[in-house]
Amino acid sequence: MRTITYRLGAFYFLLFFGFGAHLPLLSLYLKDFGLTGMQIGTLLAAGPIVSILVQPFWGMVSDRFQAQKKILVLTLTLAAVSGLLFTVADTFRAFLILYVFLVLFQSAIVPIIDAVTLSHVQKVKGDYGSVRLYGALGFAIAVWVAGHLSEAVGLQSIFYLYGGAFLICVGIAITLPHQGLPLSTSIWSGLGKLLRIPQYIVFLVAAFLIFGPINANNSYFSLFYTAIGGAVAGVGTAFLLFAGSEAPIMRVAGRFAKRYGMLSLIVLSGTVSAIRWYYYASQPSPRMVIALFLLQGISVGLFLPIAASYIRENTPIEVQVTAQAIYAAFANGLGTMVASYAAGWLLDHFGIFSTYRYFAFSSLIGAILLVLLAVRQKNVSIKRNFHKI
Repeated sequence: MRTITYRLGAFYFLLFFGFGAHLPLLSLYLKDFGLTGMQIGTLLAAGPIVSILVQPFWGMVSDRFQAQKKILVLTLTLAAVSGLLFTVADTFRAFLILYVFLVLFQSAIVPIIDAVTLSHVQKVKGDYGSVRLYGALGFAIAVWVAGHLSEAVGLQSIFYLYGGAFLICVGIAITLPHQGLPLSTSIWSGLGKLLRIPQYIVFLVAAFLIFGPINANNSYFSLFYTAIGGAVAGVGTAFLLFAGSEAPIMRVAGRFAKRYGMLSLIVLSGTVSAIRWYYYASQPSPRMVIALFLLQGISVGLFLPIAASYIRENTPIEVQVTAQAIYAAFANGLGTMVASYAAGWLLDHFGIFSTYRYFAFSSLIGAILLVLLAVRQKNVSIKRNFHKI
């Protein structure tokens, strides 16, 4: 069992190494290749749209046919091939088609491996955050490696790093055990079960409001950082510290969740996010932004592992992958798309600091929704205990 835990940790490290190798530098590669700002924006906007459409599909198929391992191997391979083909693409149309396919296959991976990991750690009485933290480490290291390698041999190297990391993940995925969860009666009945769980729906909305701005910040941070007087080189340092700060928080997230409750810590995460964005909107110095890098760890490092565990504990076991996939599509896909478009409109009309005021307001509303959800669940628990007496 411990060997499986190590394999899952290695899988997360390599998976997010692949993400970190290409995501921060993709727009720069496309710009250097000669694409216009409109073309780059159109291409990057296609990602959230595709993930919104296909992530629930991958989850429902995986649950219905118990094909987690097969889908992982297939989608990892095809995503790696799509990434490697970027090195030979030479037109906007080719880049767009490849990016759509890359996101199409990539969207299946995280919800499935999350569900597999959550099932495993429950069996061995382990902690999801202690495994997921390797993803944060992989992303942080990849940003540094890709940046230096790109300077040395060119930006095309980001796709070789991405493809190589994903192909190694294929080898790990083949060795993972089959979960053997109860079989869902049908795809649509499984979806219907989820939509009848009120706490799941409220949680999705809150995640949409909190995590959408967190992801959108990845696109707008460089504009913000240079607007407050920071150097372009400092953006890479900031991302390295931000991503690296998530790992130690993930390590202890499960322990704190048992002591203080999952919703309490997710409320803390949303509140810290709101405070962080309000502080950014106040136009702080670049030095203070870097100095307070741990705010990223508290917000993201708490939110990611505890949110996945909360969904597992509040949804039927036979639709676990579907539940994680819909959460990913709603928070990472739709949330990111809406936050990015709203931020772009505010940027054009009122400037970059108004964008961060919007991020703060959205995160605060999400945190308030989670407080109301926590109060409701506490009241339900009290009523149940009362009826037992």
